[in-house]
Amino acid sequence: MKRLAPQTQDLLPEGAIVRVTPWRRQIFWVGAAIMGFLAAYILIYALRSGRPVVALGMLGYGLFGLALARTAICGVIVESSGIRARSTFRTYQWRWAEIRRFELRERGETPRFRVHLQNGQVRGFLGFFARTPAEETRAKELFEAMQARLQAEQLKLAEVRPAR
Repeated sequence: MKRLAPQTQDLLPEGAIVRVTPWRRQIFWVGAAIMGFLAAYILIYALRSGRPVVALGMLGYGLFGLALARTAICGVIVESSGIRARSTFRTYQWRWAEIRRFELRERGETPRFRVHLQNGQVRGFLGFFARTPAEETRAKELFEAMQARLQAEQLKLAEVRPAR
């Protein structure tokens, strides 16, 4: 059986969240905190002024803050059974046998990281934005590690399946 290279195993421990840019996550967390503060401020103002309709504005800021927080945790999580991919509004989970290949598109094309499934569907995910050459190198290393892990898992599955 083909073994993963040591650096591949180091890049993708079980449960690791695969994404490149911590600066983008930090921006989303700061935005979520600001929206949460504004929502709390509007709620307090609505309660003190006796105008509950104003609290509806809080709802908009609160929902936007939740969307920013969810975007901050976007990424692909490597698991022993497959991958779990978090997007802004939904989490997808696929077994290794359901995945055909991964794709890393050129810089500037979004979504940058895409998962091609055996049934022909393609899903794209955030988290692979790179603004420096070092981050671009890291994105390519993570992508290659994901590809190597997929190939290794598919080899394991082929060995386990009985011959027909």
